[in-house]
Amino acid sequence: MSIVIDIAEGKKIVPHIVLVGAGGNGGLILQHIAQMISIFQLDGEIVVADPDIIETKNLGNQLFIQPDVGKYKAEVLARRYKAGYNVPISSYTSQYIEDTETMQQLFGNKYDLLKKQHTDDYLYLPIVIGAVDNMFSREVFHQFFHQSDNLIYIDVGNTAVTVPDNWREVDKRHWTPQQIADYKSSGYNGQAVCGIKLNGEIILSPLGDLFPDAFMKKETAPSQLSCSELAASEPQRVITNKFAAMTVAQFVNELFDEGTVSNHYIIFQAQKAFMKAAPIGE
Repeated sequence: MSIVIDIAEGKKIVPHIVLVGAGGNGGLILQHIAQMISIFQLDGEIVVADPDIIETKNLGNQLFIQPDVGKYKAEVLARRYKAGYNVPISSYTSQYIEDTETMQQLFGNKYDLLKKQHTDDYLYLPIVIGAVDNMFSREVFHQFFHQSDNLIYIDVGNTAVTVPDNWREVDKRHWTPQQIADYKSSGYNGQAVCGIKLNGEIILSPLGDLFPDAFMKKETAPSQLSCSELAASEPQRVITNKFAAMTVAQFVNELFDEGTVSNHYIIFQAQKAFMKAAPIGE
């Protein structure tokens, strides 16, 4: 039997969203949630955190144009959608999020946000959206979830495309048959998981509790990786990023529109145009 969790209980939601990651998934997610805050006329606020600089290689599969090269991804996106949807959006570009103290700082504007409320009939709702491609950061989000009394934590991830090490230099016509096969069959899968904690009680398990094996292999902190290691990340498919963003949009849309959460996680396979939700309780 499926279960619907009533988060708002008839109150007006005041979402305080920290979106970590402003790349292929994060840029699309930011556009979706900024538009929804505007459409539903919520007095919310978004912080997008990512210290990465826009490079020429990002122009094909991320939401940037040539004049953006050399600027911070988070700053460009925050400025764009703040102006486009008239929603308070700020950026954090000082460093990678590698500890829970930094996460807490990103919610530091809570009381300024609450001052804007003219009645007591509201629910301040902190939300973390993880749109990163490394497990180190996810472990930080997981720890922050367990340290928090009230938090909605949505984590989205997808597989990368399997390509040769020198894929940028070698034309695809010169790849081996196996390399072509690996390329064609990879980079389409992904999932989004929603964890909920209210009044100190875990209502819905987050990613790390639902799939504990995900944290078995320890990763190096992003700040400790060399430039070459950071640049060596495998490419992602644009269609897969779009599917990933839509899974997050489903959770956010239901939350903003109905004040509820009815799905625990959503899996997808973009190549087959497949998406399936796992209703809570089933």
